[in-house]
Amino acid sequence: MNIHDTKYKEFSRYIQQQRRGDDSVARTQSISSIDDAGMYAPRSFDANSKLPKKKRKRKSFIGVLIGLVVLLAAAFAGLFVYVNMMSGKLHFGIDSDLISSLDGGSVSEPFYMLILGTDASQTRKDSGEYGDTWRADSIILTRIDPEKQSVTFISIPRDAYVDIEGYGPNKINAAFAFGGPALMVRTVSEFAGVPIDHYMQVDFDGFKEIVDALGGVEVDVPIDIDDAHTGKLSAGEQTLTGEQALILARSRHAYDNYGDGDGYRASNQRMILGAIAKKVLDSDAATMASTISSLSNYITTDLSVKDIMALVTSMSKLKSGNMLSASCPTGGYYLNETWYEICFLDEWQSIMGRVDAGLPPYEEEDKNKNIGGVVDVEEDLSGESFSNAQEDGYEATNENLSNSYNYDYDVSYDEAYY
Repeated sequence: MNIHDTKYKEFSRYIQQQRRGDDSVARTQSISSIDDAGMYAPRSFDANSKLPKKKRKRKSFIGVLIGLVVLLAAAFAGLFVYVNMMSGKLHFGIDSDLISSLDGGSVSEPFYMLILGTDASQTRKDSGEYGDTWRADSIILTRIDPEKQSVTFISIPRDAYVDIEGYGPNKINAAFAFGGPALMVRTVSEFAGVPIDHYMQVDFDGFKEIVDALGGVEVDVPIDIDDAHTGKLSAGEQTLTGEQALILARSRHAYDNYGDGDGYRASNQRMILGAIAKKVLDSDAATMASTISSLSNYITTDLSVKDIMALVTSMSKLKSGNMLSASCPTGGYYLNETWYEICFLDEWQSIMGRVDAGLPPYEEEDKNKNIGGVVDVEEDLSGESFSNAQEDGYEATNENLSNSYNYDYDVSYDEAYY
């Protein structure tokens, strides 16, 4: 028997033993080389060969990969549902009339947003005392410029005397009661002479929740606030809670000894808005996501979640010094036993012309600072004669109205602010 036959028999015997499951045979046996002309190449034979191991590893890897794909798909599906849910909340009350009234410009370019604060709250709703119609308490036209990293807040007095499409002359916030956000947008756009691209509305509850979601906002309260209608607050730099921020944003009678309480209050509102914007932009991703989630419960806007995130990202380098502040210049006057704020049109057009050109609202640098109530003093015509108001611009304002100032009907309006 030659060596080939011997090796062949050894190999055959080994195969038969493996088929019988004979454990007495060593798990690993070698088949050595034969000779230069041999029929078997030198190699080792292992019952637990590497080929099955590779298959098991490959199957395990594929299983893990499939599991990851399923988890990722579930995560994206959950995120999609969550974003849609937030979008549904943000867009609640946004109708086609409002959308058609907005220009809808890109948030990556300079654009105008109308920010409206209403006097609605759950407490007021539950009381039934105020019905289901809410007033536009705070009207702030905002120009946001991602290119220059600047924001300009411009307050318009709620009592500003304007012409309202389809209703005639009245206080500007009556547009909200007459025709909701859409008519309000068109009225402010006409009055300011600029297109309004986007809209945001927030109520008392939402204002508090947003501030609290941010862990408070840092402001320098200009004076001690002691207002029977809103509450008390000490002057000085401090971190305000949502409730405290609302006290500052609503108080006007604390300024009775200083002059125009509405003007000071509007300045404080702009300062708080700036503090909120700065806190959001300075926050980490988790806080930002939490804030946007809170926002969706309390604000109404045409902006999508994607737009908001893009805007926050694009304005990430905004500095406090680039948040500018202004207000529509007006003087108070009684007409038909109702108080109005009469716009000084020449000065108003100058302010809006500068803002629209990307400039600060005022030539005097200090007047542009967004630092709240005491320093932002507006000239008040309370007690002056109407002839003085005419000389300062009332005639020019009347060019935008359909009739003269002396209307035959009484304009009914609840003068109580609260």
